[in-house]
Amino acid sequence: MTSPNDPREHLAALMDACAENVESMTDEGLLEEAAATGVDASAESSRIRGVLFGALVKAKKAQLADAAREYQKGNAVLTRRAPRIPVAAPERRAFLMQELEERPHVKDAVAELKHGDVPSLSDADVENVLKQLEALGLLAEGNSKPRS
Repeated sequence: MTSPNDPREHLAALMDACAENVESMTDEGLLEEAAATGVDASAESSRIRGVLFGALVKAKKAQLADAAREYQKGNAVLTRRAPRIPVAAPERRAFLMQELEERPHVKDAVAELKHGDVPSLSDADVENVLKQLEALGLLAEGNSKPRS
């Protein structure tokens, strides 16, 4: 517990009293008091808006930076796992088709997500689907080459 002479408690009590005083005043009373003390209410409100806007921008930038870090972490996981996926486009397509034949429910989901027939996917879509399936743990372990 703090002592009665604690400057922080004294300051908190003073701030509470000021807040109660201001809260009980009318808008007109506040403007009159500001004018009497030489404060330009319009300039002060613009300054406060600027401070609040700056704090909002700073918070949004922090959220954006956090999201970017999370994206980078997720992307790094996909990149680390990518070597299991064949390098050449025809091999990737054959590998995807083999994996989807073994998992018909996944094949249906991929077809629905890509709005079409799986064999007609672009090479980039095939690669992305394989990376996503691998990230989800849906590719067979140790399987990176299509079986004949």
